[in-house]
Amino acid sequence: MTFLPTAGPAPAGATTGPDPAGPTRTGPDPAGTPIEASTAPEPAARAGRPPATVPPAVSPADFTGHVAAPPPGAGVDADPGDGVDALGHSLIVAEQHCRAMLTALGIPTDRDGVRATPRRFVRALDELTRGRRLDPGRHLEVTFPAEGAGEVLIDGIRLVAVCEHHLLPFTGVAVVAYLPSAGARIAGLSKFPRLVTEFAARPQVQERLTRQIVETIAARLDTDGVACMIRAEHSCMSCRGALAAGSHTQTTHYEGRYATSEALRTEFLRSARYQMSRPAAGS
Repeated sequence: MTFLPTAGPAPAGATTGPDPAGPTRTGPDPAGTPIEASTAPEPAARAGRPPATVPPAVSPADFTGHVAAPPPGAGVDADPGDGVDALGHSLIVAEQHCRAMLTALGIPTDRDGVRATPRRFVRALDELTRGRRLDPGRHLEVTFPAEGAGEVLIDGIRLVAVCEHHLLPFTGVAVVAYLPSAGARIAGLSKFPRLVTEFAARPQVQERLTRQIVETIAARLDTDGVACMIRAEHSCMSCRGALAAGSHTQTTHYEGRYATSEALRTEFLRSARYQMSRPAAGS
């Protein structure tokens, strides 16, 4: 997985300050020299390029009590009736910034078929990260008396998450197992796919997702151990960058007896890998 570097002192030989030829931007230039941001206006013709067209700044206050109408030809899915998400974030403001981003990249949004693309993108991203508004652990609050003893394993849990580094999806399968403590109550089986789905539906990294699932089950239920394995394909690696189509990432996390017993851990891994090797239902 790729992790973003933290800010630190500039490397030896780095230069800072505004570029006399125009504004500079934070981060390495093509030659690898870190440079700072400048507020100097960009000249009308820099390196033979026409001046950039920058949309006017948008403030959330500009949209208080107002929902903008969809652009002409935006289509039926550009519903102007809901401009705020469940956390109060303005989807209208996000759409304006998305349109500006696409324009800056030279991607048109002013012709038939793509006028509503910024709105569709913003709403799709909001939907894919809907889990950030939820507490997945709430699904484990309703429990039942155990009717037996031993491991409970739920396999084939399909998940869709969003890589927080590139905001591209990764999709995969999770296997979750836990050992109820003697006499402990258990949760309904359907609660575990719900928990996995909601933890996945947010900006994520696979390692953290695997750990969050295990830690939440361990915290909300009386268990002697919890284990989780996730196998996923990351589009940020398969569709760009390394172009490693078909490669998968496998992560595991254990608590309790799964962490201390090699025999128990080996049996879980054997079961999880067998279940993941089976064809999906309906395939």
